[in-house]
Amino acid sequence: MGVTPELCSLPSGERSRVIAVDRSTEMIHSVWPGRLRPKDEVLCADWRRLPIENESIDVVLSDGCLSTLSYPSGYVEVCAELLRVLRDGGRCVARCFVQSEQPELPADVLADLAEGRTGGFHAFKWRLAMALQPGAETGVVLSDVWDALHAKERDLDALSQRCGWSVEEVRTIHAYRGVEARYSFPSLCSLRGLFTDAGFSVIEVSHPSYELGDRCPSVVLSPRESRVSSA
Repeated sequence: MGVTPELCSLPSGERSRVIAVDRSTEMIHSVWPGRLRPKDEVLCADWRRLPIENESIDVVLSDGCLSTLSYPSGYVEVCAELLRVLRDGGRCVARCFVQSEQPELPADVLADLAEGRTGGFHAFKWRLAMALQPGAETGVVLSDVWDALHAKERDLDALSQRCGWSVEEVRTIHAYRGVEARYSFPSLCSLRGLFTDAGFSVIEVSHPSYELGDRCPSVVLSPRESRVSSA
């Protein structure tokens, strides 16, 4: 799912085939690393309507993709498609961005920034986005994240110097300015329930050790044995 170079370029056997799917031609042209194996390809398509045959895929990889969809409808649609294309015994490995069971308040996140109680900028950015979300069904508009930071920190160069962040890293927040796209962050408990209801078994959930890793779990899913074949 997507054209993330780190995923598209993972080492695999000579007979393997990687199919990258993204609906943005701009992302494909600028990010996809190109064909690394003879049968690799990239498809411009919607994850909710994959131009891929039933039960033809062994492994699906997703890095934060679900958060770009509306919750729960978009998640349900994508799960149905992944279930359709995965072979019996196949796996879906997805890094998910989830809301904490006790959501933070935006004022508390910004207070931590002012008092120097933050780590990396990207972790701060995700904390702020999640804190601004009224609920997973509503999500958060990306421009609201930029507005909230800009209201408190108008000089991003001074912010980067104060926090020890690179100016280039901090200025990535400009990509959110005026953008009406929404991200959604359900809780891990809600997400597990959605996966199960969709027809998956949750095989494993692991949390990375980096900052905010508790909100970036990797979930391993497999079609339940009891599913009805869609062939």
